[in-house]
Amino acid sequence: MSDPKYKKARGELSGSHHQSHLNAQENLRAREAANQRSSRRISQNTERPRHSLSTRNRATVQQDRDPESTPSSGRGEATITPNSSEEMVSGRNVMEPKETRPELVSDKSRTNESPEAKVRKLESQIREVRENSDRLSNVIYEKDNEITQLRNQRITLFEELQQAISDRRDFARCQDELARAQRALSMMREEIGTLNGLLDDASAQTSDLRAQLRDLRFQLDGALDRGAELLAENRQLREDNRRLLVRVNELQQEITRISEELDLCGRRLATFEEQAGRPVSGPRDSTPETSSVEAQNGGSISMRRVRPLFGNDQLVRERPLKNGTFKKEYVRKK
Repeated sequence: MSDPKYKKARGELSGSHHQSHLNAQENLRAREAANQRSSRRISQNTERPRHSLSTRNRATVQQDRDPESTPSSGRGEATITPNSSEEMVSGRNVMEPKETRPELVSDKSRTNESPEAKVRKLESQIREVRENSDRLSNVIYEKDNEITQLRNQRITLFEELQQAISDRRDFARCQDELARAQRALSMMREEIGTLNGLLDDASAQTSDLRAQLRDLRFQLDGALDRGAELLAENRQLREDNRRLLVRVNELQQEITRISEELDLCGRRLATFEEQAGRPVSGPRDSTPETSSVEAQNGGSISMRRVRPLFGNDQLVRERPLKNGTFKKEYVRKK
């Protein structure tokens, strides 16, 4: 679960559980060390026979030997007197010998008990105390395990609670999303109805456009046929135009040749009249007028005005050729 509060609570629970487990282990180690120290002290004090158990410790040991006289914990696990538990918690053992005053010990116990019997009694008491300590350690360990299990159960229940809360929130969120989805679905149904109407209109328009397209195709086929006919006529006209141009060029050359001949005849006639002493009809220029114009093909064309034989003046064009010569062309001035 990704809830930060849950993570914090879980971390605190796991930290407290770990700390309690460490404290229990430290208490067990402290009790074991205290038992070992008390065992060493008892083994050292057995060499001094003047010490003996007090009446209070004897009563405590007697109660430890008789489990029926000792109040149990209710679970039948360990039987221990309040005195022994207080002394064990404080780090002392029940069988630790104490310095007792001589007047507290009876003369009968002093004269009847031998040191060996005292040693055996102390050893039996030590064994019983160790057994009680082991039982108490086991009980503590079991209780620690139960506490751990309860804490784990609490963590599990807390996780389940958080999961249930999250599931409830998810369920509410899902309900909201479902309501929104239903509203969106109703809107989509309305839009689908509108789109169906538009689709019907578009289908009708498509049918009309298809009919128009068929008509346009028929018209296009007719236009293509007419275009093919026009192209054929255009080719024929181009051919006729080419032939006419050829004929025009031939006629132009013929006109040019005739003009040259007429010019030559005119010059001869003028020469003949001058020789015969007759005036030449009409004024003549002593020097021909020449001019230079730019040709359409980029070359320079020199033109001079000559005396015409008939009608208006003529212009003689000298067009430069590729071989370096000039070609004369006579053009009638308008």
